[in-house]
Amino acid sequence: MSVNEKRDKNIKSVLQLTKIGTIVMLFCCLLAVIFGYYICYYTWDIGVIGENSLTGIGSDTVAFVLYTLDFYICVCFAVVILIGVWKLVSNLEANEVFVRANTRLLNIITFGCGGITAFCFIGGIVSLSTILIGVVALFMGLIVQCVKVLIDKAIDIKEEMDLTI
Repeated sequence: MSVNEKRDKNIKSVLQLTKIGTIVMLFCCLLAVIFGYYICYYTWDIGVIGENSLTGIGSDTVAFVLYTLDFYICVCFAVVILIGVWKLVSNLEANEVFVRANTRLLNIITFGCGGITAFCFIGGIVSLSTILIGVVALFMGLIVQCVKVLIDKAIDIKEEMDLTI
C-alpha cells in the first residue's frame, strides 16, 4: 500500500468518525430537548447552578425559568453547528475542499458558536457557571473563523491559478 493510499484511507476514517460523532451529538441534543427541563431542574436543585448569581433576581422561579430558556436556546445553536459540521464533512467526502460552500458552512458554525457565547454570557446573570461555557464557545468560534479565512485565501489562490492555466 502506497503512502497516498494510506493517507486517503486515514482521511476517509477520520471523516467517517466525524460523521458518527455528529450523529451521537445530534442524539444528545435530542435527549437534551426531551429531558432538558429535568437536567436544568436537577442541576439547579442540587446547587450546582444558581448559587452564585450576578443579579438579585428576587424570585428563584424566575431565575430558573431564565436558566432553562437559556439551556434550550443553546441546544438550538448546537444543532445548527452540528448540521453545519455534517454538511462540511459531506463536502469533504465528495472531494469538494476549496469551495465557497465550505466557507459559508464555516460561517454558519461560527454563528452557532457566537450564539452560544452570547446566550451563555446573558445566562451569566442567573448563573456564573454558564459564562465558562460561553468562553469556550467564543474560543471555538475564533478558531473556526481563522480556518475559514485560511480556506478563503486558499480558494483565492486556487482561482488565480485556474485563470493562469
